[in-house]
Amino acid sequence: MEPNEIGDFVAGAFSPLAFIWLVTTVRLQQNSLQVANRQYEQTQANEFKLALFEKRFEVKQNVEKARGLLLTGQESEGRKLIWDALDAAEYLFGSALHAEIKELLVKARRLQFLDLQYDRLHKRENRTPDEEKLLSEGIDETYHLGMWLINELTEEKIADMFRPYLQMPQPPIA
Repeated sequence: MEPNEIGDFVAGAFSPLAFIWLVTTVRLQQNSLQVANRQYEQTQANEFKLALFEKRFEVKQNVEKARGLLLTGQESEGRKLIWDALDAAEYLFGSALHAEIKELLVKARRLQFLDLQYDRLHKRENRTPDEEKLLSEGIDETYHLGMWLINELTEEKIADMFRPYLQMPQPPIA
């Protein structure tokens, strides 16, 4: 046999083996890529859960801080902080937002409206009797709503409101 024929014979004998090796390598890489993709998706899901937990915890801390401000006589700062916290809660908790937080949000928004109305009327020098009455009623309602908020924002109620939503998800056991 001539060297050219030997080369053709060897190439023909080993080409199926090379093809099998190529297919096997591609399948191994495909499997490896699928595993890496699943791990990436799981990591993304875990990062989302952690970020959501952190934002929810921040809302709880802001509600607690607002409570402290309200109790120490810093009503406008406390109400502003609770409005912001409850607005964020409405977004972060979605449909899981229960009636207590919604009620707090409604009352806090009413207080915000009354504060704006008070500022507008209080700055006017020549108020009509109707405006004086509205101002007086607004001050009374602001006081009552403020007291309601203080009474509703006890440490226990805040903890009870947020407890179901501040459970860290358990990692899967592999």
